[in-house]
Amino acid sequence: MSANKYGAVRTEVSGVSFDSKLEARRFGDLCILEMAGDIIDLERQPRYELLPAKEDCYGNRHRAVYYTGDFRYTIVAGGPDYGRTIVEDCKGYVQADAKLRMAMLMHQHPELDVRIVRWDRRQGWVISGVVPKGEVGR
Repeated sequence: MSANKYGAVRTEVSGVSFDSKLEARRFGDLCILEMAGDIIDLERQPRYELLPAKEDCYGNRHRAVYYTGDFRYTIVAGGPDYGRTIVEDCKGYVQADAKLRMAMLMHQHPELDVRIVRWDRRQGWVISGVVPKGEVGR
């Protein structure tokens, strides 16, 4: 299999295809959390419409703009995140357009907790918010 321009290699695990090894690994860990009863409603590739399709004043049609996350689930384990719905995106590198789409998603769906997830050899899963402090509005 060939890698994309960021080095991600499509991976298949138990007949399920993933865009990267990182995404496949995260899915496995989330499945374990679901079996343990810590999360529910685990879903792959949740899709949200950010801007509807429209026609401009010149008659040109513009397609709808979407954000597709890697995973969506609800936390049911005790703690401060109880009942919170999480949308995760596994990223080795975060592009500017991805940050913009995630920020738009957070604006339209404030009930969602949108997170970027990456793997660190020493720390394990590193989970961060979409826009680091100080970058809002740049």
